[in-house]
Amino acid sequence: MSLCLFSHAIKILFSCSRAFFAHLKEEIFFFALSVTLIIIIFYVETQLRYKNQLQEYAQKRGKLLPSYRPIHGGSLRAPLFKSEVTIDGQTFESPEYCRTMKEAETAAAKVALMFLPQEAGPTQQLPVGPFLFLFTFGEFS
Repeated sequence: MSLCLFSHAIKILFSCSRAFFAHLKEEIFFFALSVTLIIIIFYVETQLRYKNQLQEYAQKRGKLLPSYRPIHGGSLRAPLFKSEVTIDGQTFESPEYCRTMKEAETAAAKVALMFLPQEAGPTQQLPVGPFLFLFTFGEFS
């Protein structure tokens, strides 16, 4: 997501949540908004992390980068997606259909990381980004 688009989304979230939390004191409102933003940013970073880790896995071992192949499902009005990822001669498939191709690729990367050698598994560290964002974003309006 581009920074401009992300900034616009934050402003919309702020204005919508302000009406929703209008009955709360201002300090509680900002706390609730901060928690909401952390959850959203954590979700986005977690989703991106699987594909990045799989790419880093390949680079560290001198392997070809992962390649993704879409699998289309659903209907024209409600398309669904699965994805296959091939890395180091092994192919892994997302376990279920997703609403977007990006979600399907992320799911396939997650499966690959679960089955590749243990040192390639997803880390359990919390991303620092959401917390830095909250302290550096400044005013919302």
